[in-house]
Amino acid sequence: MRIVNAPLTSLVSAISQNAHGGRMSVAVSPQSYIYSHFRHVSGVPASDGQSGVPLTSLRVLDIMIEHQQSKLREGQGSLLNFTA
Repeated sequence: MRIVNAPLTSLVSAISQNAHGGRMSVAVSPQSYIYSHFRHVSGVPASDGQSGVPLTSLRVLDIMIEHQQSKLREGQGSLLNFTA
């Protein structure tokens, strides 16, 4: 499991590293921690002074990883090709 502590714009590169499986952890606000567990992405409480990634962004990231994994399983795509 990797812990990513970066803005969402930097997380797109993490998708390619996790597209073949595994879980990724992303810093979220401590109040959101309980709601931040998805299939491919989990939240960890952010350190003091950090805001963390919003839950909606975490959910979008989880959906993008799932989409990439299904494309790779079907042999229809390559990493970071998000076309329908």
